[in-house]
Amino acid sequence: SWLLRFADEPMKIAVPAAHPLATRSSAPLAALAGEPFILFPRSFGSSLYDEILAACRESGVTLRITQEAPQMSSIINLVAAELGVSVVPASTAQLRRPGVRYLDIEGHMPLARLALAAAPGALESTPLVRHLWALAEVL
Repeated sequence: SWLLRFADEPMKIAVPAAHPLATRSSAPLAALAGEPFILFPRSFGSSLYDEILAACRESGVTLRITQEAPQMSSIINLVAAELGVSVVPASTAQLRRPGVRYLDIEGHMPLARLALAAAPGALESTPLVRHLWALAEVL
């Protein structure tokens, strides 16, 4: 196989520090109903985009996407500017942007699935790809 899935990263809710949910450590996705939502364009990650929307639908929430940003750092800056809320990979919390609080998701949680893909023949012909693949297999 030329695709190796090696990790699933949990997601978190990102809210402005002044948001009513900001005092909580966790919240269900249903708490985002009616909120202006910031997300990346579907073309930047269709699988994760669809996973987030599906998890929200399962929680009874139809997202009202009011802003799109191509990078997680841009999404977090828009949240800090109080332009909306978002669902982001848990590692995004390491950005430690003032004005943003991260909450664990209660109930069904979307996952960011991390995978490595290689072109056919690359494992056999490219030592760097072979070593990277071997490293990903042990993660």
